[in-house]
Amino acid sequence: MLEGAVYRNTIDGFVYLLPRAPVQTIRGAFPGFNYAQTNARLRGVELAAAWSPAAWLQLSSTGNLVRGANLLDGGPLYDMPADRVTAQARVIGASRALGTWHVGGGTVLVRRQDGVPDGIVYALPTAGYALMSAEFGSTGLHVLGQTVDLSVSAANLLNRRYRDYLSRYRLFVDDTGRDQHFDSQPLVVVVLTESVRTRPHKRRENAAKGAQPAGQFADVMQQRSCNFGPLCAGRELDKPTRHEDRVPLVLHCHLFP
Repeated sequence: MLEGAVYRNTIDGFVYLLPRAPVQTIRGAFPGFNYAQTNARLRGVELAAAWSPAAWLQLSSTGNLVRGANLLDGGPLYDMPADRVTAQARVIGASRALGTWHVGGGTVLVRRQDGVPDGIVYALPTAGYALMSAEFGSTGLHVLGQTVDLSVSAANLLNRRYRDYLSRYRLFVDDTGRDQHFDSQPLVVVVLTESVRTRPHKRRENAAKGAQPAGQFADVMQQRSCNFGPLCAGRELDKPTRHEDRVPLVLHCHLFP
């Protein structure tokens, strides 16, 4: 599948935000903008392609190119997006345990934005960048005898530092770093449990407290919990006393419909 569009628009009285001198306040200097008008011409190309060379493989890509011109002074328009290409590959399959699953990766390639008007008062970060992403999803995953729809993804996988030309925060801070998302239906909460058996110090101390006789162990459970969502904040309970025997960590899953 291949789709494309080519356009050329001429606009009288095109309204845009033009950078001006910084605004001084008691908290410091902040960027200032004025609304401005001009006669403009916008030209661009948009492409989208999708191809499945095999039943288990899906490939897709998109591309965008925009050129804006100020017809009054002949220069480029301010705040036009940089050239951008995206590409993604996805492998799909099905099994009894994982249900219908897919795993994939992709990239976003953004060209340096060199179409910037002269005389802009702010130094703009216009360098190009490349970002990587990965994803995994399953429909009909079997967990604890129930069917779960699961989705895990990560954008900017390599934690690349970059600033997009159209970001309003580009003068102050980098754009989002590595960004992970987890989604399931119903909600899955993962609990990590460690069993600690604490040995009493002295027989008479245990007898005074009505504890078990020396030579036996009192089982004390210490739980450390973690999850992928905001519903269960992980915390560590009181630490066990000194003489202890630890049982290996055990992973539990809980479902919340």
